[in-house]
Amino acid sequence: MLSAGMPPPHQPSPSESGEREEARIHADIAVRLDQPRLLTIEQAIEWINDDELVEVTPAAVRVRKRILDHSKRKTAESANASGLLRVQTPSGSVPATT
Repeated sequence: MLSAGMPPPHQPSPSESGEREEARIHADIAVRLDQPRLLTIEQAIEWINDDELVEVTPAAVRVRKRILDHSKRKTAESANASGLLRVQTPSGSVPATT
């Protein structure tokens, strides 16, 4: 019950920033990234897993996932666990190795 002469309690509108949003805005997030590995072609081929590829360009040697889309990759991993996966490569479809 409100007393006479007292203003009603403040109800923030949805567009007003609350404490939670302000905490996110003002939080200092320090992310420490490791130096990238500088690999030769031979080192990259030895280092990769079965679900990765080595991309070689004149400027760089990169390791990337064979299936880039995360949800498709998870589906393929579960299919591979049951032995049903065939991996689509640029040269054609080949059975996945386990």
